[in-house]
Formats: sequence, C-alpha cells, structure tokens
Amino acid sequence: MKKITSALLCIALLPCTLLASCGKQSEEARFGMGVYSYYSSADDATEEKDGSAVVLHTVAAVFTDKNGRIIDIDLDAAECIGEYNVHGSFTEKDKFATKKELGDSYGMAKYGTDRDDNGKVLEWDEQAEAFENIAKGKTLDEIKALVSGSYGTEEVIKAGCTIAVSDFVKAIEKAFANAQVY
Repeated sequence: MKKITSALLCIALLPCTLLASCGKQSEEARFGMGVYSYYSSADDATEEKDGSAVVLHTVAAVFTDKNGRIIDIDLDAAECIGEYNVHGSFTEKDKFATKKELGDSYGMAKYGTDRDDNGKVLEWDEQAEAFENIAKGKTLDEIKALVSGSYGTEEVIKAGCTIAVSDFVKAIEKAFANAQVY
C-alpha cells in the first residue's frame, strides 16, 4: 500500500514540478490534490485458492487560477489487488502500477466497443487525457455538469472519453477542497 501511495503522490505532484519550472506559478494560482478510494471486491481464501481484495484509487492534481478555473490537471487511477491465504499471510505483488503507467498494456481497448470520432477505441490513459483536456478552463461546477450518472455527457463522449468519470469528479472535488495558494 505504501508503494501505491508513493506512486500516486509522485504522479500527482508532477504537474506542480512542471509548472514551477516553466515559470507559470502565480501568487493567485492554487494547487490541490485529491484521492478518492473505495473497496471494490473481495474473494475469500480457501485451502485451494488464495483470497483477494481490490481497492480502487483515483487521484486528481489540479492547478486553478484565481477564479477557480483549471489551468492544468492530471488524473490517474490504480487498482490495488492484495492476495492472502487462509493462514493469514499476504502475497505481495512485485509492483503496483497506475493505469497511466500501464498505458497500452492495461488492455482495456481490446475489449472496448465505444469509438472516438475517428473510429478508434481508446485505451484508459487516452480517455483520461481526453477528460483532462475537457476539464481545462472549467470550474468545479462546470466539471460536475459533465457527468450523467457515472459516465460523461455527450461532450465528454464525443471527446473520446467513454469510461465512467464519476470517480474522476470525486477526486477533483477533493483536490479543489484541498487547494492552497501556490
């Protein structure tokens, strides 16, 4: 779990480092980070097979201007699967990788049927990037208006983001709530 938290924090802080090094910092700019996590599922361990538990983490890092409009945003997520046996021992994975780190190897696109305007099924990281691009220049209320149920509105879907975006918005809300003058 420490590895996941460290990886997510490093990814989330990347925009901060980039903007500071590019000279875009301003006394009126705000930086915030939010993580939305939930326990997704669990399978009990038996003598024949290990049990597992899945926790999903979605992280958002945002830079906003003095009016609360997003200047830059970075979204990522990780599915953390922990395995254990009936004797109470954990089977630790070598590495937890975020969905952006996995890129094409995440493998979502090969199962997808929803296509962007060019007819391409986009991988998770590409769809997250499409949502990031839509979020730039918007306020929190405008971002909330991009969600219908768990998925995005027609504007979001046309941009190429057909995955559920409600976790993005929950993490973005936390990032706005945690935002501090940079």
